[in-house]
Amino acid sequence: MTIPLKYPAAMEAAIASYDYIDVANGAGYNLFYGIASELEIGGAGVASYALITNTQAYSSNPVTSNTGIGPNKIAFSLSPFNLPRLAQGTAYLSCGLGAGAGAIAKISGAIIQHVRNNVETDITALAKSGTITNDSKMMFLPMPLTPTKFKRGDILRLRITLWSSVAGAASVEIGNDPKNQAGSYIIPGTKDSTIMALHMPFKVDL
Repeated sequence: MTIPLKYPAAMEAAIASYDYIDVANGAGYNLFYGIASELEIGGAGVASYALITNTQAYSSNPVTSNTGIGPNKIAFSLSPFNLPRLAQGTAYLSCGLGAGAGAIAKISGAIIQHVRNNVETDITALAKSGTITNDSKMMFLPMPLTPTKFKRGDILRLRITLWSSVAGAASVEIGNDPKNQAGSYIIPGTKDSTIMALHMPFKVDL
């Protein structure tokens, strides 16, 4: 029998592999890490924040500190998607939080957003942590998602709001370093971690 030189187009389909749990749940989790640069692109003089998948990157600022009494809002953005995907299920945020002497601190709000053409749409409800005083603690926040389609060029964004009862840059800090460098109150190896991880579920197409 002669071996055909051409094969049907159906045989050209890409082969993808998934964990058993991913297949059973119909959702595969992607892991994104929070990171801070020294200066904002364009030289505005303030740090900018991103979500990345590379665990070998060092953050310029291992932690982000509050700049005064009240809330400090931080936006971690992923690079635009190159392929469409559907986000659904429950996302999980894991991060370290530290409070300075005499300060009561908390994550007063964490929310995930879908961004298209610079328009932000919330796809989770606001998640909040408990409070800590003069201490550090790992926080774990479940964040149920509204099923959302991300097209090519869309952006995933995590917004976090810190709150402290005491004014001053050192009153509260949150870890955002994939390489787990030490902060002022979050000290890896002694207590807690500066790694911020967002576990994000996407639909598995089989």
